[in-house]
Amino acid sequence: MPLSDPDLIPVFKPSLRVEALDGELLLILSERRRAMLRGRALALVGQAVDGVRSVAELVARLGAELAPAEVLEALDHLFSLGHLHAAGAAPTPADAYWELMAGAAPPAAPDACSVALACCGGIDPGPATRALALAGMRVDPGAGLRIALTDDYLRPELDAIAARARADQVPLLLVCAAGTRPTLGPLLHAQHGACLECLRFWLRVNRPVDTLLARAGGGGHLPLAFDAPGALAVFGLLANLVANLRVLGEERAGVSAAMLALDLGTLATARHAVLRRPQCPLCGDPALMRRQAERFPALQAVTGLLRHDGGYRQRDPVQTYEQYRHLVSPLTGPVAYLHPMPRRHGGMRKVYVAGYMVCPRDPPRAHSFDKVCAGKGQSEEQARASALCEALERYSGVYQGDEACVRASMRSLGPSACGFDALQLFSERQYAGRAARNALTDDRRRQVPQRFDPDTVIDWTPAWSLGSGRQCHVPLTYCYAEAPAAAGAAYGIHNPNGAAAGNCREEAILQGFLELVERDATAIWWYNRIPMPGVDLASFGDPYFERLVLDYAAGGWRLWVLDLTHDLGIPVCAALAHHPGQGRHAIGFGCHLDARLAVQRALTEVNQLFDPRGETPSPWDPALLGPAPFLEPAPALAPRGAAGMPCSGGADLRADIDACVALLAARGMDLLVVDKTRPDIGLPVVQVIVPGLRHFWPRFGPGRLYSVPLALGWLERASAEADLNPCSLFL
Repeated sequence: MPLSDPDLIPVFKPSLRVEALDGELLLILSERRRAMLRGRALALVGQAVDGVRSVAELVARLGAELAPAEVLEALDHLFSLGHLHAAGAAPTPADAYWELMAGAAPPAAPDACSVALACCGGIDPGPATRALALAGMRVDPGAGLRIALTDDYLRPELDAIAARARADQVPLLLVCAAGTRPTLGPLLHAQHGACLECLRFWLRVNRPVDTLLARAGGGGHLPLAFDAPGALAVFGLLANLVANLRVLGEERAGVSAAMLALDLGTLATARHAVLRRPQCPLCGDPALMRRQAERFPALQAVTGLLRHDGGYRQRDPVQTYEQYRHLVSPLTGPVAYLHPMPRRHGGMRKVYVAGYMVCPRDPPRAHSFDKVCAGKGQSEEQARASALCEALERYSGVYQGDEACVRASMRSLGPSACGFDALQLFSERQYAGRAARNALTDDRRRQVPQRFDPDTVIDWTPAWSLGSGRQCHVPLTYCYAEAPAAAGAAYGIHNPNGAAAGNCREEAILQGFLELVERDATAIWWYNRIPMPGVDLASFGDPYFERLVLDYAAGGWRLWVLDLTHDLGIPVCAALAHHPGQGRHAIGFGCHLDARLAVQRALTEVNQLFDPRGETPSPWDPALLGPAPFLEPAPALAPRGAAGMPCSGGADLRADIDACVALLAARGMDLLVVDKTRPDIGLPVVQVIVPGLRHFWPRFGPGRLYSVPLALGWLERASAEADLNPCSLFL
């Protein structure tokens, strides 16, 4: 502020309290800040500024104690710090409020002080109109900001209101004013951001029972819950929000691509992101998923990888979490919750739990709407990022209806079709005993599906061979959960084996492939009950391994690791914990190109599945398993040390994937990729499929389950199916 005008009257801003102490210290206080300025001139000038005296009068008043230059220098310093401004009209409490909020008084343009108001769902506009009037705003049907008050954002009456706002190119602020948890926002724009259909998609994701009832022909909404004092609170916040929009702008007001939820019971507020869906049928391109699936997943070089915790990673877990944390919301998120897992997380065991909502395609027999995922790691940050990405991966694999799809028979597709038999690997004996087996359980993973006839017409989705570059087709129900029955659900279920998320597509592909290798080696070991060597954990020199063994021992548990590495030469490990006194086991698996990471992943997975209180079922049926010496390190086999276990890759993910593709090709196998990345989520998600590799679910058709142990000399003769381990493994 220039001080050349001696008649200028300086005044402290209306939100500030000013006090001087000891003649040398000037304290400047407000609700949101605190300043301590030291200096005799500043203290004297600060005491003298009263909003009445001009600069000339202040110089004269302080002339006995300060030179004119000292007075002017102190005033200039206070102006430069933003504490002083030129006096105008007498300040009001509202001036102090907006000075704190925005650094200035709100503009008084008439067109900015009016709003249009529409109501549906039994909401009375009167209280809202009065609250807006208190904030200096009037209701005008032609205003440039429209507000829609409702009891439910799913009300069909909102369609016409939103359509008019879009046609008139004006923003629409949605407010759910009913219930005990009302919401304000989002602010919908015709030109950008989420539309009403985007919002409703996310709301339906997190209201799966409503979706189930609507699918069955039911309609309606919850009974109107409305309380006058609560409504006053909501409409007061609405008036404040509209004022904030006018003065602060959308970003600072908090409703740009978000809605604010108020819990009237606790008065807590929370912000929930509202994602625009690039594939939205109203404001986007509904063919995005189909076009994405039709493109070959060309790989890029990915270098500079992190190798400490969890795998070869492009970003550290904190960066990953920060990039996707906005996707967690019980109202509008693909992930409903993310937090440390109760009774599992603690001490050296870092375990997080995340969940997402699903509307089951079939009528539910139990509460099957909430799908739980877990994440693990050496660090809390890795466990949190792992759980978040696992939930986003599983959510991305739930059928939405816009997936690339070809409806045809296997015979008509010809060589491009990779059918159920090649993927599921059930045996003739299992098909023959199907009825008796299925009568024992409602769990479709444990059931045997109907035989598939190659002339049956089902839905297929594209998969790409990284070896040959050719497009293949795999059953849609194999890749996507909750697909319609007509898609082919009777012949096979969704199998998430090989599905993975990553910071980039290459990271996801490598992780998905390693999961397939892990499950293949586990199945061969488990069902053939092959004694395997233990792993010398001390040989890795990793303090975490040693401390974890001691941590388990302190609770009476023994912890060890087996080396399950088989013909593919990629390290696969099983970590087992056993409490002799209780007769309880816990188990976890890990696979990686780097043996240390394979061991680490097995140990952190046993942490994830370990229940110190013994409230969860055993990972297997002890009665069916019987004596199981193969769970212990084979006494006749020397323990594997770090120096004797493979360690490769990590310089470039593309080179690592190319090496894996070549490894499979040498054994007559192919690596297929289905791109399941959702445009609205953005996290790369793929499903890697290698026909011929086994799952550890009981699938006993001919192939590697019998041939690999014989080829490696682990068994003198191939097992007969009837001699395989009768105890199934489901984790």
